[in-house]
Amino acid sequence: MESFPNELDFISLFCVEPTKLDQDSPFFYNESTFVFENQSELFTVKVSPSYNEFVLEVKSKMNGELIAYHSYKTVGTIEILNDKKDPAKILLILDYDRDRYITTVEITFRPKFTFIIKEQNVE
Repeated sequence: MESFPNELDFISLFCVEPTKLDQDSPFFYNESTFVFENQSELFTVKVSPSYNEFVLEVKSKMNGELIAYHSYKTVGTIEILNDKKDPAKILLILDYDRDRYITTVEITFRPKFTFIIKEQNVE
């Protein structure tokens, strides 16, 4: 099982081609930035699979105000829960957390932005 979806999976999810930090490096070893929108928000998502990094920035389309900024450096797994036009949803599973707990982050991009963080006991 892959811990991060491949580039085509992200393109299908976000409906845009990424901008890559290094055009000659493969997706897994690169930093890819996806910029897209829904009806009311603008999203910038940076993915660096080999570094286990995921960055999300969300701004209001109406006034450009920052709604959310999340930066994770311990992402062990990203699962695409739904890559339909509505809803578009992923699940991040964070590694290197405390021994008895796992932290998950569920993000919905369309039709409306939602963000759910859960810390669960794994015992």
